[in-house]
Amino acid sequence: MKLAVYAIARNEIANVESWYKNMKSADGVFVLVNGSGDGTQDKLRELGATVEVFGEAECQTRGLYIKIDGKFYPNLGALRNKALGMVPDDFDICVPVDLDDRWSHDDWANSVKKVWIPGRRPVLTGLVNPAEPDSIGAGTARYNYTHNVSGAVADGSYTHDRIHSRHGWRWTGYAHEWLTEIEGYTRGMSVTLDADTYQFAFGPHRYSANYLPLLKKQAEHMPECARAAHYYGRELMYKGRWDEAITELKRHISLPDAFWGEERAASCRFICRCYTAKKEYGAAWHWANKAVTECDTMREPWVEAMRACVYLDNPHGVIFYGNGALGVKARTGRYIEEAEAWGYYPYEALGWAYEKLGDRKAAAESYKQAALITSEGNRFVAKLAEFV
Repeated sequence: MKLAVYAIARNEIANVESWYKNMKSADGVFVLVNGSGDGTQDKLRELGATVEVFGEAECQTRGLYIKIDGKFYPNLGALRNKALGMVPDDFDICVPVDLDDRWSHDDWANSVKKVWIPGRRPVLTGLVNPAEPDSIGAGTARYNYTHNVSGAVADGSYTHDRIHSRHGWRWTGYAHEWLTEIEGYTRGMSVTLDADTYQFAFGPHRYSANYLPLLKKQAEHMPECARAAHYYGRELMYKGRWDEAITELKRHISLPDAFWGEERAASCRFICRCYTAKKEYGAAWHWANKAVTECDTMREPWVEAMRACVYLDNPHGVIFYGNGALGVKARTGRYIEEAEAWGYYPYEALGWAYEKLGDRKAAAESYKQAALITSEGNRFVAKLAEFV
């Protein structure tokens, strides 16, 4: 069984050495270097990676960059497909790893192989022998991805499934790109890595500053794609373009393929935040409540509605939604989760609500729970002193 790492890189000389050391347990390392001028390709080759290089002009003519308003931006889906094409056909497992990401330990590749199910995967659907279902092996592997080195879930962690078999997959999209199955191939089984084998962000991702124009163009070119609309609307919210974000996020939940409740709820939450920023608190509560109706099995919509009720000075609403939030005990591990919902905020908001209603005992208990969860516990301890 052979495992390949593949990546795209641009001016990553500062990352190359530590990244390659972390990738060495793979059977092959393949990197597409685009538009670099800092010696990234030379260092990668020196260390042992297989490298292809495309200059800025060649990236533009080959469709690896996309022109938007007279300026060229990296087409991340096209670049990843080009890098994937570098991996020889006889490899079984492909692992995309950006140079600003790392695995939790240097023997991670063998951990992947231990859970991977070998087989004729993928195979053309028409060639599958129904009498031999075990002939279809793994197609993807799921693993934890975290935004910090410690891997602490509360600091931004979710499940990735970007490890895939060599054949049957391609990347779609210009930014926040995703894997899609090539028509005619079976998906294969999904396996899960052990908890000690996870990936984490080693530094800020270099392409993210260019996401807004890419996501806008992506949404224009894929008007029926719910994923494209959601990511574009979210980015508009991040940039403080409230009205544009509201329009795009509402468009997202109106699309026929916007059927994933968790993502629909996230768009509703983001609309709520836009209206909150505009100080339209009634509209904000409406969309927070809609988020709950879209997906009441996640804690995040309930917490969003709690906050909306705080802005409306509605302690009864805070308590109602707070009880709903704390009733959700299990995390989904999806990227769409937010750390705040699992931290001290629900207890802090409940403390405010109970205090406002004169229920000092319930307020004290809420503040006590908040103090136990956060390193900022001293301010809640001080708050508790008011009830003694």
